[in-house]
Amino acid sequence: MELINYLNSLDHDLMVFLNYDAGRWADQFWFQYSKMGTWFPTALMMLAMITLRFRHNWHKLLLFVGMIALCVLFTDQISSGIIKPWVARFRPSHDPLIQDLLHYVNGYHGGLYGFTSSHASNSWGIVMLFMLMFKGIFYRSTLAIFALGNCYSRIYLGVHFPGDIVCGTLIGLLVGWGIWRLWLYLSNLPAFTRHDTQLSIHEDQGYALHPWPVTATYWLTVLVLAVAFAV
Repeated sequence: MELINYLNSLDHDLMVFLNYDAGRWADQFWFQYSKMGTWFPTALMMLAMITLRFRHNWHKLLLFVGMIALCVLFTDQISSGIIKPWVARFRPSHDPLIQDLLHYVNGYHGGLYGFTSSHASNSWGIVMLFMLMFKGIFYRSTLAIFALGNCYSRIYLGVHFPGDIVCGTLIGLLVGWGIWRLWLYLSNLPAFTRHDTQLSIHEDQGYALHPWPVTATYWLTVLVLAVAFAV
């Protein structure tokens, strides 16, 4: 119990430190960054990369899309459907011990409970899955920056404690890795491998270069947000 009280106190202190009023630009930037709809172009580009990767085997394409859906279902349900109502920990924006010390944006306070963060679990689940699918340090770093930014946006908006974020991240990473292992098993079953076509070495290795549009779309979106709220 002492350890839990200490961690809870530390979480409150970190929340007050990390949540602050950085001005109108930062308010609107992080508010928009936190919205899933903002990243629709990036998600569309990721889907395009998957389509390109499995252009010779539509069975594997449909299987991987199913793995993506399963990943989001698991991360969201574990975080929001099971843990939040079970633990019933107030969001900082609803916690009477801290809610008046925080900065909020556009009157947004979120739902009553916040542990664990479904934003964090969903983001890191998908990021882990796509990091394992495609190579490239810049591409993988971009995915990590996206997820980190999404996590911090929830703290900036005052709707998640850092502890909510950390635990949600762990759920996302574990689920993403688990779904990847499931994908490796299923995609190597005869039902899917028999649809593979013979590729040249050049074609087979070329897919590692394709994720660059994902990084470009992400950074272009960030640039648009930065410029839009600067004027």
